[in-house]
Formats: sequence, structure tokens, C-alpha cells
Amino acid sequence: MLNKLKAMSAGRLKAALQSVDVSAVKGRALKRRFESIRGRKQGGFTLLELLVVVAILAAIAGTATIMLQDTDRKAAAAAHVAMMDELSKGIQTFVVLNKGKYPDVWDSLLVVPGTDLPADLSAAKPLALLSAGDLVGDPVETAVGPLATDWAAASGYEGSIGTATIPLAGIKSLVEAGITQVRLIGEGNVDADAWGATLNCTNNAVPSKKGGTGIRALVENVGNDVTPQNIFRKVDANGCGLEKAFSFINTSGADVGEVTDDLETAGLKAFIWTGALERVGVPTEVASETPPVLVAFGVGPDSTLFDPSIIGALSNVPVYRHVENWQYNRFLVLFNVGSVTPAAAASYTFTNLSSNGKATFQAIIDGAGDTKDEELGEVDNIRAT
Repeated sequence: MLNKLKAMSAGRLKAALQSVDVSAVKGRALKRRFESIRGRKQGGFTLLELLVVVAILAAIAGTATIMLQDTDRKAAAAAHVAMMDELSKGIQTFVVLNKGKYPDVWDSLLVVPGTDLPADLSAAKPLALLSAGDLVGDPVETAVGPLATDWAAASGYEGSIGTATIPLAGIKSLVEAGITQVRLIGEGNVDADAWGATLNCTNNAVPSKKGGTGIRALVENVGNDVTPQNIFRKVDANGCGLEKAFSFINTSGADVGEVTDDLETAGLKAFIWTGALERVGVPTEVASETPPVLVAFGVGPDSTLFDPSIIGALSNVPVYRHVENWQYNRFLVLFNVGSVTPAAAASYTFTNLSSNGKATFQAIIDGAGDTKDEELGEVDNIRAT
């Protein structure tokens, strides 16, 4: 009999117990025991118990959400700090291992008309894909005013960098340091077969909303391989860059190695650091008495800093993630090419620049114009990411 009961399912056993006549059970104690067993409820949670559990889980989830909010951006900020350190050490190591010469072929951050190398950069314009706000100011975002020509000294620089003309002394300072070439974007570049008739390298910053024409639309269109980090590479390499890098020096003839006559006359249009000099490690006394001129270049993949055939080269080109997905997302390097008077620094006129003889590395900044210390503030949650 016991074996038969054990073999029953829980449902059948319960039904069997319910069918037994309690009055047939002999003995008061046994009858009470039987009634207790038959009336016992099946195991489970009451509604109140379930509500308590749900409330506890909701409280835990809320706490975790508060603790983990913006974690991904803070992690990216920590990675950016490490990348800035790597670039700083990499550049300084490169110099030691290459007879005092700095890496060459940086991104100029400039766009020129047409598809041919210009004689000088007087007609160059700022790249419309540069991050607006802290880096170059709002005018680049709207493609109004300063983007068409230059930032006017009278209206001031809204961001951390802006364009200026570097005189011959500053150019020679760069050349002496081994910096002789930069990459330029050709506004006339187009690959009709790969991009389609409506997509081109026109320096257009007007929001495209993944349509329209111009360089932003080209980057945003998923039907091609053009990305903002490679925008200065030549067309065949999925960029908008000219076929060859722009050289500051003569590459043939009797004056090989000398600054070109055109640059000697017109000067070199380039981006310079326009933020507080103390932010990038310049002592306050120097900044107030003999402020240095710091030329800014983009750290792109064509730089010799990443050429595996050169001793001391780095293997990976860092990418800066805290910009819009269509904006130029490389880090920037600053080189000190000489000093000027406080008055000249205030008006961004560097005609009387006093050269150091050889440009020197000053700092790495990110694609939003922040220094390493400022990026650390994002990691420590004392600055917005």
C-alpha cells in the first residue's frame, strides 16, 4: 500500500486524501493529524511576499543605475588619458631614436580648393568637421563667417585653437625639427564610382541629417568607407586628402631642403593654440612676458610616428571618442615654434616672431581641446564628459 502511495503523483495523492471520510479514521489524535495533512497548503509565495521582493529588486536596480550612469564615457575618458600619455612618450622617444628629428606628415586640419597641391596655404580654410565649441568655437559648426576666411583677431577666438599665419622664422623652426610636410584635404576631390554624384569633399558643415551634399554627408553615408579619422588620407585610401602631402621645403633643384619661396613670402597658414598657455604647461611668467606660439597639427595615420619602417614608431593611431560621429576624431599635437611679445600674442600677429632655432614638443590635446589634466577631471567625475 505504501509503495502505491509513493508512486502516485502529487495531484492524485491530494485527490485521494480529499476523498477519505474523516469520520472513518479511528482515534482523535490520528484524526487531527489526518485533517492537518489534508488541509495543508501547497508551497508558494503570497502576493504580499512577491510585492516585497519586487520592491527590493527595484531599490537595488535604482542604486546600480545611479552608480553606473555615464560609466562608458568615463571609461572612454580614462582610455583617452592613457592615449595622450602614450602619444607624449612616443613622440619624445621618437626624437631620441631619430637623431633629434620629430615625426613628420601631420594632418594640417585645413582644406584647400581643387585637387592639386597649392603653392602656399593662403587660400586654405579650416576643416568643417572639427569639433565646435571648446575646440574651434561655434562658427565652424554653422559654416558662417570665420569658416569662410579666418578667425578675426578683433572678434577673438572662441575655442582652444584657431588659424594664424606663421612667418618664415617659425617655418624654419619646424623644418629644423624635422617637420616638413602636412596632409591637406582637396575640396574638389570626389570618387563618383564609390560615393555617388551627390557625395563629395566640399567643405560643408551644415547639418546634413545623413543627406544633402558635402563632406559631412560623405562621412555620414554608410554606403562608403570614408570615416572622419581617415579624412586626410587620399581618395584611394578612403579619405579626401590630396594625393601627396604639402611640403614646406623645396624637394628638387638647387635649393633642396630650403623653405619654398612661396611660403617665405606668404607665410604658413596653420592652426595655433589660442587657449590659456598655462593649460598646456607654459609657466605663468613665460606666458605673460614672452608667450610662445604653439602650432597645432592633427595626429593622423599618415604621420611617420606610425611608420613601422622607422625605429621608435608607434603601432596604433589613437582615436578620440568624445565628439560627434561625423567630426574629426584624432588627437592634436602642439609644437613651440618661437615666442612673441604679449601685444603680438594678443592680436595674433607673429611677424616679429623670435625663433627658438628648432621647434619643440609642447603638449597633446584631445579632439575637444582638452588637456590631459582636464580629461582626468572627467575620469574623476569633477567635469562633465
